[in-house]
Amino acid sequence: MAALGAARRLLRSFSRGKHAPKGGRVSVRCSTGTPCSGAQDKDAAKPQFTDPAVQDVLGRITGLDLQKVFRPVKEELKPPTYKLMTDEQLAQAVASATEQARKLLQMPPVLPERKPIDDVLSEEKILDGMDDAKYAFTDITYDIPHRERFIVVREPNGILRKATWEERDRLVQVYFPKVGRKLSAPLIFKEENLKMVFSQDRHEDVLDLCLVQFEPDSSDYIRVHAATYEDLDKHGKYELLRSTRHFGGMAWYLLNARRADGLIVDMLKRELSTPRRSLSGRATSSWPCRRTSSWLLRAVPNDRIPPPPIPPIEIYKFIKDEQKAAFCSFAPQWKGSCFFTSTQDVIHVEGDKSFVLSESNKQTNPNKELCTC
Repeated sequence: MAALGAARRLLRSFSRGKHAPKGGRVSVRCSTGTPCSGAQDKDAAKPQFTDPAVQDVLGRITGLDLQKVFRPVKEELKPPTYKLMTDEQLAQAVASATEQARKLLQMPPVLPERKPIDDVLSEEKILDGMDDAKYAFTDITYDIPHRERFIVVREPNGILRKATWEERDRLVQVYFPKVGRKLSAPLIFKEENLKMVFSQDRHEDVLDLCLVQFEPDSSDYIRVHAATYEDLDKHGKYELLRSTRHFGGMAWYLLNARRADGLIVDMLKRELSTPRRSLSGRATSSWPCRRTSSWLLRAVPNDRIPPPPIPPIEIYKFIKDEQKAAFCSFAPQWKGSCFFTSTQDVIHVEGDKSFVLSESNKQTNPNKELCTC
């Protein structure tokens, strides 16, 4: 408390400054002409998280389970409210609840990590050694966005520099407290503590707290989200985030890492055909060069649950007598299943034989027999 009181007395002497407005949609400017965070995408053709098509696909695969979105939370107990409704009124109430649920499922932003701030404004040798403490100067004008707020730090050696992101977050929290955010990050975000929380299946609680504590482009925010998604993918606990606002971010993370196979299999097991096809199409169109995933993502097991992973059987299909082979792998138990190849042909598994079903005439061609399973 004594240290906090001293810091507050020190901060009362801060002067105000000016700062240039934000430079763009992603870039942030700390001074006129000097970007301090964000970077435009190098490859404009690569799909972005904010693209309407991407948001539409991620929203559909997230699911809309009203029972889970409006599940009871720990709060003060209140008596239930009962209403007598006609069928029409009930339909309107369900439609209203569905619209409210969609708003609650608004996905948090996914941004690139902000670049560190290391701009030195001036160096006054005459101030070197005059004090052993740092002095921070903050513009506390009320109506200025926090990202555009001018904050500088005077070092004991006389250097005047812009505040780092960590210093900015702390000083902004001092003057403009955000409900639920702490000056120091909770210990739960340490790696050893995260493992304990994950073992209790509290992944959603971690992500909710992370949204409050960190900025979406901070290194800690990205680190915690990546660790949470990795643990969910490792143990196949995708259902913990389904029908929550974090499911789209997890799916996007796995797609970018090209490790969405487990998520696709989980959707197949739960018979989520429409979201699975949406995710498969997005993954195949975005990264068609990945051979293993493209075969798995485009597999259509005819509404049958796939068996547990086993050593695959390699089957080579020669196209038009050329010396080029398209590779695919599948389990022998998948009899009666269809696999769409990159050439839009269909490998149909029937009995102990494998045939190619042409996309044009929809007839089995015995001359294209592959091999015996």
